[in-house]
Amino acid sequence: MHHQTSHYQSLNEAITTQSKTKLDGIIISTPTPTHSSLITHAAQSGLSIFTEKPIDETATKVRQLYKVTNQYDVKLCCGFQRRFDPSYLELYNQINNPSTTDEGRNEEGGIGTPLTASIFFGDHPIPTRTFLLQGGGNIISDCSAHDVDYIRWTLKDEVVSVYATGTSSDDELKENGVIDNATMIMKFSKGTLELCLLMYVYVICPFAIHHISHSFKYHH
Repeated sequence: MHHQTSHYQSLNEAITTQSKTKLDGIIISTPTPTHSSLITHAAQSGLSIFTEKPIDETATKVRQLYKVTNQYDVKLCCGFQRRFDPSYLELYNQINNPSTTDEGRNEEGGIGTPLTASIFFGDHPIPTRTFLLQGGGNIISDCSAHDVDYIRWTLKDEVVSVYATGTSSDDELKENGVIDNATMIMKFSKGTLELCLLMYVYVICPFAIHHISHSFKYHH
């Protein structure tokens, strides 16, 4: 089966070529620094937007973009697909919707109130050097976006303090201000501590979650 579709050199060309009755919306899958102008252009053209994360690199800019889309009465959706992934939902349900008392779970069912959580994320496939150097490689705002959204959603809690730092794996990346390895520590209002390790360069599994809950008891 062959499908024919039109292609364009820019969003502006696509919008001006196609009437708005033929375009329901746009999907943005470009480097983060390009998101703002594309979202604004689409909103002004009356088109709803689905964008890959993050919407932008600063919270201030993200809020401004939502104001723009609200002004033009269009939808802006960010692709946090992990809320719908079965493996992630399993942990969410064990914490928030306990129903059994299997071994390793507390007396009320589930795995207890989270005490600590650690997340390791290695981007896959490993991005190209060109992508990193052209602005697509802010590992904290780019890679951690999924994890920060997921852990806040799973814990039903908000972050009260955060510390993050990172490093570059070689001199060229360092000279261009590209961090490709980072560590984040977040503390939540209910007391949970979360450690997030982010790597573009990794030699072990691309993703893992470890969890310790209040159901853990010290022996006398």
